[in-house]
Amino acid sequence: MEQNTIHSPILLAASSLSAAEWAALQTLLIALKLRDEATYQHSLRVADLARRISARFGLSGTEQQDVLLAGLLHDIGKLAVPDQVLNKQSKLTRSERQEIARHPTLSSEILLPFGKFDKVRAIILQHHERYDGTGYPSGRRGDEILIESSILAVVDAFDAVCHERPYRLPLTSEEALGWIESESGRQFRPAAVHALVEEFETADALESRVPEPAKVLDRWDSLLPFKVSS
Repeated sequence: MEQNTIHSPILLAASSLSAAEWAALQTLLIALKLRDEATYQHSLRVADLARRISARFGLSGTEQQDVLLAGLLHDIGKLAVPDQVLNKQSKLTRSERQEIARHPTLSSEILLPFGKFDKVRAIILQHHERYDGTGYPSGRRGDEILIESSILAVVDAFDAVCHERPYRLPLTSEEALGWIESESGRQFRPAAVHALVEEFETADALESRVPEPAKVLDRWDSLLPFKVSS
């Protein structure tokens, strides 16, 4: 009972989409998994944590559903990024960073055929906008940025810095939180930062800070109408 209550937005997401839409979604996730396992696992973790942050933020069930789906699909545009950029083992050049910066727009375009995903596409499109207006692709600032996108942005960044990249070592959860808080009001919406920090102050914080993909998959495979780990 408790698990179904905690993850009811996941069940809501499942029930609001047709079997054909879930099949198409599964196809996209499998394609991402085969193309880049690290990005696939990152997407699972981000979706899981962003949904919980959105619940703590007080968003409605439908809004939480949109955050969950946006978290799952926010990097799907990387399917269109060249291998030599996506898989580069050293720091990216300026032109390569610009190539990567296209992925929110590409993700939104890939999801265009999903008629029910207009809000999800908007969340994804804005998740690299910065609170101070220096983000991309549109340079939105402050309240011009969707709150769902602000939640996705802070969770996306937190998970990214907690995991190793070819050109840098991962931060600990505590170090990552410190960096996130230092960027409050600049890169990140202060209210989203507060909700993230508050989530980690709960009794089960140590387990939930950076959820392991296996735990996420075990949880979701019993709830979703398909096996995410297929």
